[in-house]
Amino acid sequence: MNKSKEPKCLREDKIRNTTIKLFKGDLTRISGGIIINPTDSSLSKLPGISSIIFEGAGHQLLKELSIKSRAGFNIGPGEIITTTAGNLGATRLCHICIPQYNENNPEPLLRMFIVNLLIHAEEYKTDSVILPCLTKKTNIFTPEQCAFGYYSTLIEFINANHQTSLREFKIVCSTNKESESFEKEAERRLGKKEKKNIFGLIKKIRKNMSKAGKEIPDVELKEMRKENN
Repeated sequence: MNKSKEPKCLREDKIRNTTIKLFKGDLTRISGGIIINPTDSSLSKLPGISSIIFEGAGHQLLKELSIKSRAGFNIGPGEIITTTAGNLGATRLCHICIPQYNENNPEPLLRMFIVNLLIHAEEYKTDSVILPCLTKKTNIFTPEQCAFGYYSTLIEFINANHQTSLREFKIVCSTNKESESFEKEAERRLGKKEKKNIFGLIKKIRKNMSKAGKEIPDVELKEMRKENN
């Protein structure tokens, strides 16, 4: 598998002692305590984000799930089974059976599986959770519904659990459509984040340095542009 670019952090919000970060990019390049794999009752490798996780985790994960499959292992909607994370940058991989979509009332189903995940993560005393946006073609839930369910549940949990061991939530989007929906929801709930403009920043620094009779070396300019891409 080709090595992808580092995921881009779109925004970061701190609520009490816990941070919610929103990323766009390859989930397998992000490290943390627990990574979520949206699956079905049979722990299948589903199209979309689940397949990406399987491929990133490698042979060890397939071996573990094969053993469970031969034993007739099944989980119900919202239930979780934990395995090692294989080659992924996490300590554990939590496989969650995503509830069947209900077009008349989808949000409570999203909240249910997230609440179960948070309880599970607390029991493991982990400090961070990586949450991918669900794949619409596979799980039916839209990015807008996921954004609403994720942010509403996480914010409510953080405000109600001041002593939680969970210090960081990393929400990961794979597409522009997903990230736009999550950015819009985050802005609605947590306020607008001012985006840094590298050219405006360089102009401001140059202005200040010119007053002191100095210039920014080209090497430093290149590094600044690189950090802001």
